Amino acid sequence: MKKSIAVSLILGLILSGCIAKTDPDPDPEPEIKETLETVAIKRDLLVLLSAYPDAFTDISLTEGKISLTLASGETLIYDDGLTKTYDEKINGADLQDMLEQPYPLSDATGIASENNDPGRFRVYAFFDALYGSTKEATYANLIKVTYGTQSLKFSKISGAADALQAASDEAAALVATEASVSAYLYPSSGTYNYRYISGTTILSMHAYGIALDMKYNNQDYWQWADPVKAEARIVNYPKALVKIYESHGFIWGGKWNHFDTVHYEYRPELILKAQWFSAPIDLTKAWATGADTTDLNVQEAIKMIDDRLSALYETD
Repeated sequence: MKKSIAVSLILGLILSGCIAKTDPDPDPEPEIKETLETVAIKRDLLVLLSAYPDAFTDISLTEGKISLTLASGETLIYDDGLTKTYDEKINGADLQDMLEQPYPLSDATGIASENNDPGRFRVYAFFDALYGSTKEATYANLIKVTYGTQSLKFSKISGAADALQAASDEAAALVATEASVSAYLYPSSGTYNYRYISGTTILSMHAYGIALDMKYNNQDYWQWADPVKAEARIVNYPKALVKIYESHGFIWGGKWNHFDTVHYEYRPELILKAQWFSAPIDLTKAWATGADTTDLNVQEAIKMIDDRLSALYETD
């Protein structure tokens, strides 16, 4: 009997010790519960920081407003909270607007639906800070890129010129196996040109040195093209050529409702978002699921986003 009691006491002490060790801390960290909104915000910030690793230095949250600090010291509001029409987004987008419309990596099957123009909502203060806010400043950032037999000028900032060179080299290799592609590529209709978008007072992305126009066709631009002929051109456009440029961070104007089929624009943030986050948000998984979390820069960006936005989850 005494032996049984002793054994029971010993077992009790062991079990109580185990329980004591597994008891939660008296003040545990609150569990973070993501929402569709917080995940969408974090993913937008992650693609911006990952696409332009040298452009942003910090994120802040003040009175519910998220701001990103640029290397220049300027700050940009992520979401100004305003409800805007399509035209208002064209003329006064914030970063959330800029990333709102998903860029499709699937093949174009015709002219995109009404006002579906991923990439046309642009934050010009961002492009000014990154590539230059004057003609002199943007010109100073240009370097030469070999494009077939042409030498084109493109911005060296954020790897834009390197991306164009890599894509153009791959396109040239494609022509070697598919000669018909040459009719879409050469000669280029231009890269750098400090000008405004046709019919507007808004700077073209050509003014920043981050846009390429391939060989011109009179059915390439929405303002004057015949819709039937333009749609046929979009459908028949070499899909392999589009994929090459997309793989190097370029979006194609042929996937816009306000189409510009000759136009390619260096927008790595939109391509990353399409590559990483095209699937619907699953709140049972980590918010960055889909991103290349093996990349150290991505890991650092995820940590910064979580640290700076912790106040999003504060409760009374």
